[in-house]
Amino acid sequence: MNKPIKIVDNTPIYFSTDKKNTDPVLKYSRINMAFPKESGVEKVVFKTPHHVKEFAQTFIHQPARFVYDIHGYETIEPIGEEILCIRYTPDTVGQYEYSVIGNGQTIKTGIFTCVESGHRNSGYVQVSAKDPRYFQTSDGSAFCPIGLNLAALDSYRLPAGTEHFATSNEKVYMGMEEVRRWFKKLHESGANFARIWLTQYFDVEKEIYGELDYAAFAKIDAIVEYARKYNIRLKLVFEHFRTVKPGSFATKNATHPDGSQLSSMHEWFTEEKWQSLWWNKINAYMHRHANDPTIAMWELWNEINAVAEIKWEELRDWTFATIPMVKEKSPKNLVVNSLGSYDSDWAKPHYEEFKHDVIDSQQVHRYLDQGAPYEICHCDPVEFSIDAINAAKRPDKPVLLAETGAVNNVHTGPFRFYRWDDRGIIFHDTTYPAFFAGAAGSGHIWHWNDYVDNKNLWRYYTPLVKIVEDVDLAAENFEIVDYSTAKTYFLGLKGENTFLGWIRNKGDTWQNEFIHQEPVPVVESEVYINIGICDASEFTMVHCWEDETATLELNNGKLSLQKLKYGLVFKANYG
Repeated sequence: MNKPIKIVDNTPIYFSTDKKNTDPVLKYSRINMAFPKESGVEKVVFKTPHHVKEFAQTFIHQPARFVYDIHGYETIEPIGEEILCIRYTPDTVGQYEYSVIGNGQTIKTGIFTCVESGHRNSGYVQVSAKDPRYFQTSDGSAFCPIGLNLAALDSYRLPAGTEHFATSNEKVYMGMEEVRRWFKKLHESGANFARIWLTQYFDVEKEIYGELDYAAFAKIDAIVEYARKYNIRLKLVFEHFRTVKPGSFATKNATHPDGSQLSSMHEWFTEEKWQSLWWNKINAYMHRHANDPTIAMWELWNEINAVAEIKWEELRDWTFATIPMVKEKSPKNLVVNSLGSYDSDWAKPHYEEFKHDVIDSQQVHRYLDQGAPYEICHCDPVEFSIDAINAAKRPDKPVLLAETGAVNNVHTGPFRFYRWDDRGIIFHDTTYPAFFAGAAGSGHIWHWNDYVDNKNLWRYYTPLVKIVEDVDLAAENFEIVDYSTAKTYFLGLKGENTFLGWIRNKGDTWQNEFIHQEPVPVVESEVYINIGICDASEFTMVHCWEDETATLELNNGKLSLQKLKYGLVFKANYG
């Protein structure tokens, strides 16, 4: 690597146990304690102000920093010696006592005081007790996950010598500076959620399966700290591989410490020799990040029904057995799993069986895919989003359109018209309708690099953010309504005090824009009556595009729309 031009040190700040600590600790903040590696410390026991005992297990921490060269490529540089650490989140105001335990006995004790943080939407993401179709945080604030997949980072191959076009097998990344940039863009738009795979760039395993690179955990530490800084909640995914066949998509070539090779996915899921090594890694995640409020949910496996060389029933049973085990280790975080795109009858029984009590929240994946068996996936993202939510939901749990977007036929690559979509038509039509069809948050689009970032579409989260802010979603007892006409989509959430609505010009489609290349047929006038909106004490309308021309007025329960070019959202308060 060339001479560094930038160094970023994300080493956590540690809570010293060697002196009396008088500074208060903020509720829901993260305490880090460090001990010499040879100290023999095994865990720290915390007694809450309500006299409940909670435990934090030690883990090996390698302090590290991120170094960037003249090209912007990243390397991770260890700093000093490995140490033992614990992390803990106090979530109750008052005095805590703690005991450091090593070799089966108390080594030292201490106290600290926890005080209110003063931040809204603080605490853990939970399923709302008032209306389980929605999320809330521990302080009772509504949490509407608006965001996308930022699953992985692009890699770049270094040149092989000086010959043009010749590349080596060495991969490099722009790394955590790219993640920080994404989180900053999300935060500036008002969005608050990202899904990330703990694989590929974020992988912490060495070449021998089960052996951990402790310096590599600095990347996950940085994800969590940047998310905390930019008010992003995370869904972190443990695994995504599907096969052991070399050269296949999402393959895993694993060598066991005993020298044997993983021969099939059936072997991985059913044999203790592989499962025990996997749990070593999961425990390493848990010891570092269990019960961290920044993590909204853990996800076991990306699209687990797409795993090859094993029966679906074994994958299903493994999911149902593993979620409670992760939940036991991280009881204050949600735990979920995901299935492949709901685009065929093959996927239907899997989605039905995943409507299971053990899974904290329902998820569905679906894309615009003109090669999919289901015709509904061929043309209209609005229609397939609504249908996906209705197919995957159950009445007593939140549901998210957790992966969406557009692909060339049968997922052979990002959609060819993404390059033309400067206005984000497909982004809008996969992000907005799911929420108004009853999802707990926006649709979460894929293709963050090829499309969202490339076309700078981050700003198009803002209209949705504006109309849901300050709305207690779970308190409204929303009825999902559809007042669409021949020319417009009109989806709404009609609550006891608030109406949230989305109106979209049906003529503004990706086919019209990219295939026919015709001017958008403006909707000159629509009047919506008998929709049950009383005269509002407050009425807010937000254009979804900067050059929108529409006006929208509410008078005597009648909604009058004029000059709709693309789409808008609105909020009527009448409580």
